Amino acid sequence: MWNKKDYAIELRGLLLEQNQQLILGPLDWQIPLGSFNILYGPLSNAKSVLLAFLHGQLPATKGEGRILDFDLSHLDDLQRSAVRRRVALLSLKQPLLPQQKMQEQLDLLLLATDWSSKSQRQHRIDQLLHFFQLDALRFNPLGQLPPFQRLLYRLVRALLNHPQVLLLDEPTAELNEIDAQGFFKLLQAYASSQDCTVIYSTHRRPAKTKLAFELYYCEAGKIEKRLELPPNY
Repeated sequence: MWNKKDYAIELRGLLLEQNQQLILGPLDWQIPLGSFNILYGPLSNAKSVLLAFLHGQLPATKGEGRILDFDLSHLDDLQRSAVRRRVALLSLKQPLLPQQKMQEQLDLLLLATDWSSKSQRQHRIDQLLHFFQLDALRFNPLGQLPPFQRLLYRLVRALLNHPQVLLLDEPTAELNEIDAQGFFKLLQAYASSQDCTVIYSTHRRPAKTKLAFELYYCEAGKIEKRLELPPNY
């Protein structure tokens, strides 16, 4: 039996392969609803493959998993589409349209996901751009945004449909240390205000904040819970 009351994600005996090579597992994992979780460790494919599985993009080799109301072991195309409405993935591999302006692109994305009311679309866009301090850049082409603001745009794009779970795959890989810390603080502030469950994959030390988060270390195909980051990490 799944415990949907307390956990957003549950994995049991999960094995994940890539190119017929085992890269993660066996994994038993429970992620509480509304929690902020940092999945850290050396750069590898394991963290990315796990997030892709949680987003409904890849099948498991063995074991079972659940995210929200969805059994990840038995997804059809309709369910996979529903997963992606309620579970957002931010990855730097997702393409941007450099000539498109931020306001126009966000409005088109909402229109494509059945936001028929123009006023409601605009309210949602205004809400997010204000929170992430992007108001002044809404009519700038995406290709002209500095790296930090470009990443914030990616985050706004991921949050448009009020996802209940947000997955982030090495989001700050292209940022300097100061901007990476600033991004982490803004993300954590937003997630705590919305009761959104977050898995934040990174190889960098996260910023110190007053808000709580859980730590998980990923290496050599295993994930272990840690109480704190090692001093030299």
